[in-house]
Amino acid sequence: MNPTNNSIQMSSQNLNTDMNNINRNKRETPCVPGKRPSTYLTNSEKKNHTVSSIMDSLNQGTANIKYSDDPNIILLLGLSGAGKSTLAQYLFGNNSNLRSVAKKNFNCEATGDFYIEDTGKKIGHNTLLSHTELPDLVIDPETNTTIYDCPGFSDTRDPEYDISGAYFIKAVSDKAKTLKFIFVVNYNSITMGGNREEFITLARHATNLIRNISKYNESIALVATKIKDDKSDDERSTAIADFLDEVRQTLNETNEEPNVQSFIDILLTTGGPDNQDYTRIGLMPKFDTEGRLTDLPAVQAHKKSLLTIIHNNTKFTKIDAVDVKPTISTKSVYYIDDLATEVTQQMWIHIEAVVQKVQVFYNDLMQSMLDAIHSFNDEKIVLNTDQLKTEIFLTKLNTGLRVISDVVRSIRSETTLIEFSKYIISSAMISEVNLSQDLASNISTQHEYLKFLLSVHEAKNSFNVDAKAANGSKLSITNGTDGAPGLPGGPGGNFLGIGATFIDSNDLSISADGGSGGPGQDGGDGMPGQNDTECPPTIKDKNFSNKEHCLSYRLISFGSLYDEGCTANSTYDGFSLNITVKNDWCQVVTCYPKNDWQFKGNGTNGGNGGKGGVGGYAGNITISANVKQSINLSKRVGKTGSDGNGGVGGEARKVGNNLVIDMVRTRFSGMCLPSIQDFSNKHKFVASEKSYFPGNAGTNGLNTENRKDPEKALSPPNFAHQSATDYKTFFRNYSSENPKDVNVKNFLDFF
Repeated sequence: MNPTNNSIQMSSQNLNTDMNNINRNKRETPCVPGKRPSTYLTNSEKKNHTVSSIMDSLNQGTANIKYSDDPNIILLLGLSGAGKSTLAQYLFGNNSNLRSVAKKNFNCEATGDFYIEDTGKKIGHNTLLSHTELPDLVIDPETNTTIYDCPGFSDTRDPEYDISGAYFIKAVSDKAKTLKFIFVVNYNSITMGGNREEFITLARHATNLIRNISKYNESIALVATKIKDDKSDDERSTAIADFLDEVRQTLNETNEEPNVQSFIDILLTTGGPDNQDYTRIGLMPKFDTEGRLTDLPAVQAHKKSLLTIIHNNTKFTKIDAVDVKPTISTKSVYYIDDLATEVTQQMWIHIEAVVQKVQVFYNDLMQSMLDAIHSFNDEKIVLNTDQLKTEIFLTKLNTGLRVISDVVRSIRSETTLIEFSKYIISSAMISEVNLSQDLASNISTQHEYLKFLLSVHEAKNSFNVDAKAANGSKLSITNGTDGAPGLPGGPGGNFLGIGATFIDSNDLSISADGGSGGPGQDGGDGMPGQNDTECPPTIKDKNFSNKEHCLSYRLISFGSLYDEGCTANSTYDGFSLNITVKNDWCQVVTCYPKNDWQFKGNGTNGGNGGKGGVGGYAGNITISANVKQSINLSKRVGKTGSDGNGGVGGEARKVGNNLVIDMVRTRFSGMCLPSIQDFSNKHKFVASEKSYFPGNAGTNGLNTENRKDPEKALSPPNFAHQSATDYKTFFRNYSSENPKDVNVKNFLDFF
């Protein structure tokens, strides 16, 4: 490690900490240096503390967020500090609360720049710290439209705000039936010579958030903020369009980021009389005069054009459940696994409370009925106990036994936690046991957290949401799901035939066969691997901070720049680098492709097919006749159902090439002192030696988990009844010996 570079980096971090603390103070207060934290925490302690803070943020947000009943919702989105909150209050809020205020430096002198001060505290002043923690509900007073000012992407504060912000963006969008997306960006990042990476970051977040960007091609617009009022709006819009077009062409030439290209195409939509107006690009001015916004005519003049873009130039598009996918920064992904584990543990605590309440409820129900029965001393009173109450009790008892049985079966089986929580929320136990609303609500909330974590970073696929209830061990959720076994066939029925003689009995067939088992479910297909992301060729022109690792001690004499044979490892933008000194004045940098998915480019296995259902038991056939009959009787066990097919294994994906760069530097003798000169770096892509493999196909009919046995056939019905007995006694006493009466006697004797 280079000690000089390290000390510079540490100083830079401390400077950022001081700047953040200074910026948190009000602008009109004296400039007091911020204090550095004195408490030291280990990495593990920091991670646990952050996970706890994320849970607190989610729970507090759930309690405080305001949902709208309006089915049509506009989302204001952008990177932190882009000016979303300022735009929201400027367009839809009370402008009398907003003031343009001059910025001051450390000596409290005016810098010539201005910021918006909000007496309603809706806007944050620090561009490094996003103000919005929850989507802030704003209503347009003119159109009564619902707008949500959303937390910023790549939140610059802490993962707790980034993750909770992504969760609540997903939550409010799930409440909507139609959506519009207005993306907000700093003007300086979308002009020629500006920081292109800032726009690319925004575009990636946008296309990650919206799964099918082309579906919303009429529902997306861009608003550039903080624009100096030194050029016309047409010139500004054209400059932005030129920048976007140049980015799109670059991406097209390298065949990269197709979704980002589609996003740019939407932003470049034109209209107007000559089809030359960029109808999806709006401009918000940079304020250059102090005072209330309502008193600044130039500021108010831009509102009309912005509102036209938002309300007229875009349309609401109907949203489907899978259209919006949460997006978080790479820094926040680090906490997802531990956060999912914490949510899982909280879920089981609530579920255990449910099970206990179910048991207590039905124990009390049984005891109350026993007490009522034992309170009677007379058997006759017992027999005459209110039949309706008895039926109600038996109904509740049967329901209770079924509920408890289902709970126990679910806990013992390897059911997913999400499926089990869904069962609890929707099952009969909620109404039968009369669970407290808080307990049911807690389970429902944790259920939503788990669904969010499952969708927020699918590439990791290691969340503990498929935990076995028995021991809590993790199960993979990347392989195809096993198909469920077929349901069992029903039992054959009971047939009772009584007659003196059956005419043409040879032609009579009676069947009490069991029903055939149901077909097993097909297994789910495995997931395909993910293509490697190759190092961009532009990396060859970067000045890697760690490439001086092999700097020669002879540099002072200009004998050589590098120690020959020295090697070092480094990273750049997530790519792994290997640096090897080729000779005194050249080092070779090999950049390896990256792949963030759990199984890289390998496909995952398909799920096993479900076993066919068991055939039902045969029923009973009883024939009573005076003469022996030749009836064809069939009492066979039902056929086993067909097995489900195994799922197809996921496809293997493309292995990326290694980018090999020759970085050449040489001594150059100037007029006074020798210096070192960089030459253009040569680069080439070299095929990698690694391979990716497809997943295995699932096996047909292999899964027998939770395969149910068929029900037993019912016993032959018992016809003994007091009324039948009384009639038989009566008939014997008063019947004659004629053939008809004899046949009736024989018939009654069967009973």
